[in-house]
Amino acid sequence: MIYLKFEKPESNFSEPDSPIKKALENFIVKTLIKVFPDSNPDLNLDKILYWKIEFDEETNITDGELGFNENDEVIYAAPFKKNYGFWTDNHLTLKDYERFNPIYITKEEFEKDWLEFTKGEE
Repeated sequence: MIYLKFEKPESNFSEPDSPIKKALENFIVKTLIKVFPDSNPDLNLDKILYWKIEFDEETNITDGELGFNENDEVIYAAPFKKNYGFWTDNHLTLKDYERFNPIYITKEEFEKDWLEFTKGEE
């Protein structure tokens, strides 16, 4: 498993002087939101500032995701309860995630945040 942390894509990975690139990236994010709205009833992208992702190198899929607010609090986890996931419900590869300029985090960091959010609710 690989664990990543990155800022919300629409606010981080576009260069301001590249309107075509920015438009394409915004289109991708908005398309994902429209395609999967009912599969994530608790997702509020406006409040998420950054993500932590659990990515399985062997299967090449995202296994888990956590969304954090401006206070560094987890406000969204998936797959969890009725939420299938924003990132887990698409087919991004590790190379795709590299566009978001992620930093690598430890398994322990991800699991600690996951357990704090889901404690007593699974």
